[in-house]
This record gives sequence, C-alpha cells and structure tokens, in this order.
Amino acid sequence: MVILQSAPRRRRFSRSRRPYRLDWEALEPRTLPAALFLAPLAEIEPNNTLDQAQNLGAVSSAGHLALTGTVGGADVDWFQFTLDAAARVTVTTTSDNPAAPPLVSLFNNDPFDFNDPFDPLGHRLLEQGSDVTRALAAGTYYVAISGSGNHAFNPFLADSGYPGAAATYRVDVNVGDVGFGSSDSPTVLALAPAAGAVLTHSPQILRVDFNTGLDPTFIDPTSNVTLTYNPVGDFGGPDDQIVSVAFASFSDAIQELQILPAAALSPGYYRLTLAGDSSVNPFALIGTDGVYLGTDAEHPNGQDFNATFVVAGSEGAVGADGTQGDDTAATAHELGSVLDTRVAVTGTIGDDPSNPVFLDTNDVDLYHFHLDGAGRYAFQAEVFAGRIGSPLVPGVSLFRLDPTDGLLHIVDGNDGTANNIAASDGPVPQPLKSDAALFAGLTAGDYYIAVSSHGNVPVPEFTVDLPGQNGIFDPNISHSGWAGVSFGDYQLNVLVELDNVAPRVVSSTLSAGLVLDKPPEVFTVSFSEAVNLQQLAYNVALTDPSAPLASVAIVAADGAVYSPRFRTFDAATNEATFVMDTALPNGAFALHFSGPLGLADGAGNPLVGNTPGGDYVIPFTVQGPTRGTDGDATFWISAPGNDDGPNSQRLGTLFPAELKTGVTIARDSATAAQQPGDSADYYDIHLLQSGFYVFALDTASPGVHVILYDALGNNVALDGDGLNKVGLLNDGTYLVGVAGWSSADAAGVVYQLHMFSRTSGELPTTLTVGPAPALRIKLATLPPAPTRPQGEPTPAPPGVTSRSPVTTTTTTTNSPSNSNTIALATAGLFAELAAGPIGAVRGPDAARSDRVLVQGPNASLLDTLVQLTVLTSPDALETTPDSGASSIQSLVQDAGQTWDDAVEALFRLTDWLRAALPTSRDVVTDEEVVVPDITEPPLSEAPPLFDATEPPDVMETVVDPSEGDPSCAALLGLAAVFTVRPKGTERTKRSVRLERA
Repeated sequence: MVILQSAPRRRRFSRSRRPYRLDWEALEPRTLPAALFLAPLAEIEPNNTLDQAQNLGAVSSAGHLALTGTVGGADVDWFQFTLDAAARVTVTTTSDNPAAPPLVSLFNNDPFDFNDPFDPLGHRLLEQGSDVTRALAAGTYYVAISGSGNHAFNPFLADSGYPGAAATYRVDVNVGDVGFGSSDSPTVLALAPAAGAVLTHSPQILRVDFNTGLDPTFIDPTSNVTLTYNPVGDFGGPDDQIVSVAFASFSDAIQELQILPAAALSPGYYRLTLAGDSSVNPFALIGTDGVYLGTDAEHPNGQDFNATFVVAGSEGAVGADGTQGDDTAATAHELGSVLDTRVAVTGTIGDDPSNPVFLDTNDVDLYHFHLDGAGRYAFQAEVFAGRIGSPLVPGVSLFRLDPTDGLLHIVDGNDGTANNIAASDGPVPQPLKSDAALFAGLTAGDYYIAVSSHGNVPVPEFTVDLPGQNGIFDPNISHSGWAGVSFGDYQLNVLVELDNVAPRVVSSTLSAGLVLDKPPEVFTVSFSEAVNLQQLAYNVALTDPSAPLASVAIVAADGAVYSPRFRTFDAATNEATFVMDTALPNGAFALHFSGPLGLADGAGNPLVGNTPGGDYVIPFTVQGPTRGTDGDATFWISAPGNDDGPNSQRLGTLFPAELKTGVTIARDSATAAQQPGDSADYYDIHLLQSGFYVFALDTASPGVHVILYDALGNNVALDGDGLNKVGLLNDGTYLVGVAGWSSADAAGVVYQLHMFSRTSGELPTTLTVGPAPALRIKLATLPPAPTRPQGEPTPAPPGVTSRSPVTTTTTTTNSPSNSNTIALATAGLFAELAAGPIGAVRGPDAARSDRVLVQGPNASLLDTLVQLTVLTSPDALETTPDSGASSIQSLVQDAGQTWDDAVEALFRLTDWLRAALPTSRDVVTDEEVVVPDITEPPLSEAPPLFDATEPPDVMETVVDPSEGDPSCAALLGLAAVFTVRPKGTERTKRSVRLERA
C-alpha cells in the first residue's frame, strides 16, 4: 500500500514546506466479497448466438465479474470478453436448480485460420462443464450458458440444441495470474489432448496453446516438433518410433500450434516434444520476440517441452488393438437400450488406425441395438456435424441382421436433410443442410446404425446407391467403400419408441360434404399423431421434385386424379398443409389419404381409413363462378374501370399449372374505347408458389410498361428491359399494373400482358425444418422396455463377438404414471415443454401451449393422457373450485361427440383457464363426465375456438415464488385422464383431475 506522508517540520520560520515523499506500509492480506465492489451484470436479450454476444469488455484488470440470467429449453446466453495478456480464467455457476446446473461452454476466436481443417466456424469449443478453468492467451473469447442437457448446439443458430433444464443462474468469471509475466519466453498454457490424457481413439489433430506467439518460420515437424510412439510408455529405449507429422501450423490469433499426424494413431503411448534448448538443437522453437521456448533464469538457452498421452483403444472401443475398424457387425459398438430414451454418442470419421490412408474419408462407424417383443417401433436417428461446427458432411444408414444368412441388409439411409435454414453468420450459412437424419418403422430384431461420410452412404431411393455399389460401403465387408468425401467429429442421437396405435385424421379444412364457391387453393389436415408426410415427400423429391405423393390425391367423379402438393408439416400440432397445383373444375370430388399407399406414423402403422379399400376419404363439392374469359382461366380481357389500385380488376388466384402454360391479360381496341381518359390498368392476382415469374408485355404503344406492388403497397423491383420483366417472388397477393400512357392517348392503347412461372415445381421438400433437432423428446407414458433375464447378454450374430459398449449420454423423459390418479412432475414437465416447438412458453414470445398425447400399451384398454403446462400470474387464480370444476365439465360435454373434438377444444379454448384454477391447494378430483364411445372421427366444420396465432391471455408475467409471496403460482399442471374402450362396449366414464403444482 502506498501512503502519502509529509516530512516532519523543523522549528524554524519558513514560508515554504518540504515536498511530500512516498512511504510503503505493508498491510495484512484481506479478502473482500465480490459483491462489495462489483454488482452482477444481468444478461441482455437478444444474446442467443455468438454474434449477438453481450460484450463484457476487457476483463484482465477487473479480476472478477459476475453475470445473472435465465436459461431453459434450447435457449443459450452468449457473452464475450477480451484478455490483454495471458491469464487463467475460471468460470463457475450457481443456480436455483442445483440438481441440474447450467452448462458453461468456452469458445475461442480464430475466424481466419484457414490452415485448421477441423474448425470451419472459426470458433472452437475449448472447455465445457458446470465450471471450467483454462489458461488462455491474450485475445477474444466467448462464454455460452445453456441449460443442463443442452451441450451440442451451433454458435450461429439459435435454439439449435436439445432442450436443457430451466435455471436462473449466476456466473462468476475470475481472472488470475498464469505464473509468469508477459515478457517471459514462449510457455505452454494448454494441450489437447492434455498431458496424461487417456483416449479411446486417435486424436485427429494435436493443439498446443502458448502465452505468446512463435516465429512460424522456425516451426518444422522434421526438426523441432516431434511425436514419438512407444508401445509401453518406456520412452528413450529401442522401441521408440517417430510418428510422421503431416504439418505443423501456428495461428497468431489464438497463439496455438496445430500438429497434424500423417495417419491415425494406433493404441499405445505417445510423447510430444517441442525443441526449445538452442544449445542442443540449433533449430529450437523461438518466439516472435527472439526468445527461445522455455527460457528462464535457470535455462538461458531455452528448454524442451515434453508431454505424454495414451491412446487406449481404437475408434472409441476401449482395449481394441487397432488392427481392425469398427465397420462390421463383429466390431460394432453396443448402444444398449435405446427405447424411450435418447442415446447420444460421439465419434469421428477418419480415425481408423487399421487404414493407412491419411484422414480416411471412407471410414465407417457401426453401432448395434436390439429390440425385443411384439409390436412396432418408431426409430429416429440424427447425426450432428455442421450443427456442432465439424467439417464432416455425414450420412447415416440402418441395417437389419438377417438371422438366416447372418448378413446385414439395408433398411434405409440418408445423405443429408437439405434443411436450408440459414445461420446468422459464419462461413457455413446453412449448417444443418448436410447433417443426416433417418426415420423408420421397425419390429423386433438386431439393428446396426452406420455413420459415414457423404458419398459413402447407401440410399435405397437411388437404386444405384446400394451397399457395395459405386464406391458405397458394404457393412459385411470391412473397408469396402471408396466414395467418401469428408472427415471429422460427429454426435449420433438415437431414440426408439414403441407405438402400436395407428394414426387417424382429426380434422380438415376440406370437411366432409363441404360445398366450395371456388376451387380449393391451400388446405390443412390435422392428424392424431405425427405422420410421415415430410419423409414421403422428401423421398419423392430425391428422384423427381415435381412428382406427386401417391398417398394423397383428389379424385373427381369421372375418375380424374388431381395431386395436391405437400408443403409443410407442423410437428407441434400434427397439421399438414397442402397447396393445389391445378384449379379444380366444378363438380364432386373425394380427398383420399391412403394408408395402404404409405401414409403412416413413425412406427409404420398405416393411417386408419373409413372405406373398404383402407383410404380415409373426404367428399366435397366445388360450385363456383366461371374463371377467365369464356371459361378459359389462362385468358382474361381487361375490364373498364380498373384505373387504380382500389378499383383493380380482381383475377384472384392464378394456379401454378396455369402459370406454367402462361396467363394472358388483353386490352383490345374495344376495351380501350370504353376507357377514355385513363392512364393505367391494375390487376389483383394471388400466387400459390414461390419462384421466378416473367411479365412479358406485347404492345406497340411507346412508354407502356409493367409495375408490380406487394400486398403492403411496396414497389417490387423487377429485372429486364421495358417490355420483359422477371422477378423472384414469394407466394402471396400482388398488384400488377400496366401504365405509361397519357389520358389523351388512352383510346389507342392496346396490349397483351403474358405472365409465366419459370419454376418447375415447389422447392424440394426438406427432411427436417427449423433449427431444432430432428428427434422430438416427448413427454410420454410408455410401457417399460423389454428386458432379458439378469445376466443374459445380448445375442450376437453368428460368429460375432461384441465390442465394449461405447460411452453414451442418455436423456430421459419426465413421465407421470399411467393411472387414473395423476401427480404431475411439474419441474420436469416445464423443463421439457419450455423447449423450442414443444411449448416455447418462456418469455414475451410465448404464443401457445402445446399438447402432448400419451397412449398406453394395451390395445383393448387404452389410458390416454393429455397434459398442459401454463405460465400464469396469480391474478388468474382468483376463482373458486366449483367454478373450475363446472367449467371443465361444461367444456368436455359441449366440445363435441368425439374424444378428438374434446381434445381439440381442451387445448384451443383458453378463457376457461381463468375460471378453472382454484385458489385453494385442494385438488378438484373425479368430475365424472359421460362421453359417447369413440367412432371414426368426423371432421369438424366448426371454426376454431380462438385464433391460435394470438397468445393466450393467461400467459403473463412469471412470478418467482422465491420472492416470498406464498399465493403466487408460477407453474400449473393440468391433466385430463380418459379411459377408452373398444367400439361396441358400454359407455365409459371419463375422469377429469385438476392439480396445482
């Protein structure tokens, strides 16, 4: 401590004073609470991606700072900080959810290091955990805070991870000394793999972080960067072998030396040596300031650096000797139970030491699981690569073991989802496009999942892309593929669910008996559960994007078939949207959904039909006015009086098939004579398809041209000359104008405007949409997984011995018990429903509550559970128990004649919530409601009970119970339990139970 102190006065008269001098006084060490000198910083939204990171500034001098915020579901909070010198940074978390603390992910900043093939995003994950500590060089770094369980996400794509646990957190960032000054010589800060690390597979690249820069001209893998192999770790003896290094590169932005072995490393001990002693090696590594590596008072000439790590297995299998890959059934990894639990495993393509090819892109990793018992199973698998910033372009395929021949036979494969959602930044603008996903309906048996590179993937839809053909691997023959194109890390996610309940049509905007006054344009259909329309459309688009879906058709009374084009499927509502390519003529029609032609749920259960042939058929009629001139919808005569936008001539919808042929609007001499004094014509049109459109004007009148406005009145820029215009337009309503003449010339202006679509069909359907992972973790009450007697191993194929199980991460669901008395696990329920499309009830964007249908295993007596989680304010509870009970009873009784109608009403009507929630903590139980037996679900013609796009009024401020208000209820759970008996049995009483969480 420095004290300013004046010198003692002398007893003499003087007008002057001696100057101040500095004295030092040693004080005892003291530790002060951080809160006394630094208040926590609250997170500021939006901070959901790395480029939106909340900037904390330079933290080297601060020593400590604290952050507070809230995460849950797929939400990630990003923060940015800088270090002006090397430091040891520790990030710790505390939260209101100690059982599932938030996750800290530390990323670096190296966007222009094009020599690093394993970091395409330029922001690499350094450390991850509930707490992290890392010695870092000067530079910029990013901290991401996510809910527990949300550990794999894209830095530039919000909500791209799996749902994490909800938590209100405090993060403390402490910056400490690394033990040496900035003027010291180059010193190692961190290693990957770390010194002493034991790995189950070969690392693809070695990384060494320094406190300062190295002179890149002195880096040489043949003289001062050495990797040595020894089978038992006894280095310095005759068993040492020098490992060939492909290259060693240094990144100035992160002060990192990157060392790439020339081939995958076999099991054994490895020692990395960096030469620093210039008295022994004249080519020792040297810093940019001219000081040798490791130079200090005791080593004025520098000193060598050594670090040892162990590769204790091959391709993720502990104890494997590396003489064979993991690409056959004999060497496949055991996934264990994948039933009702998401299993996540990590792996690498290009780490096979049995293959001498450098970073072999034809590497294949195989994983095994077994299903027992009768029934059908819904299989889902997804490979993260672009999502996690890996250079791998992955493929995934599924094989079934045939017990008769002992061989693996292809079930299905996927070479990329084509999910074109764009990231906010980075050199990979569509990170999910090439990631692979696979869905299949399975029965009992042994199955093998293969992860491989793009190009080396069997896809049955392409008959030339089968196992063993055109360079594609055969899982029965090791190292049999040669068409792979990429390498890198991945995460495989697998989930299998038992599902023996067939899907049904719940409702449709084309309802039975409906009479339309114009041809249908866009219609929607809701199903009782998710169906495979997205997958069917994707598979058709692989070979012919313009081909129709065989399982969805409209049949006219004369037998003519029209094919609606599938557009979207909403996984949250199980609602499919279709668009008509062709205008239906007047007459009677039947909309067919065909289970026999492939429309099914994820387990392969065909859609329940209502006709002897098995199709679900909806009859309707079109009876509308004539379109176009003399019934020709492709030719229209300009009508008098269309001189401005409000009085435009309304052509209405121009169907894609019509625009492919061409639609003409003509202003002839007769029409011109009827419009003296006008100076423009306007036409209102509606487009059903996005794509390129051409507007070609045929006229002899000079200066006449085309103008286009969107539905908001904004001018739409078109390319081309004065008479021929082209533009990329979205589907929607437009105002087309033809103008450019004076009122005096109006009677002589004639033209023909030709409009064409230059889009061959809808954009190819993607297998997945949006940023959320493809696997949906559902809240479900399902039967227990089939088990074998304790100690009995999983049977292996003939002549096969299974490898060690891989290390997996499992995500379990929070499920209420399958009984008529339901106790909701509200904390887990909220954690699941708060995630992305399954709820999204957090924050100001809470637009809806979603429903989760859960069905039991017994086909003769099914318990069906419907759950709803609501965030509400205490004001919504100011009612009585009686009013709540009668409201629910009235709701179910008046909802309709079927259970499907009751479910729809239950989750669409929100007003009853304000009257249904009792203030007391007593449970309203056993309100008996008699509902008729379920029959084939008719399609409701009634309008929705409220606009689903508007947030329910009850979703208001979330009140924190920790604030001390005992009357507040931030989270409520509602469960309605129904017992459904087969048709023909007596009426069944339904029990409704309402509980306060």
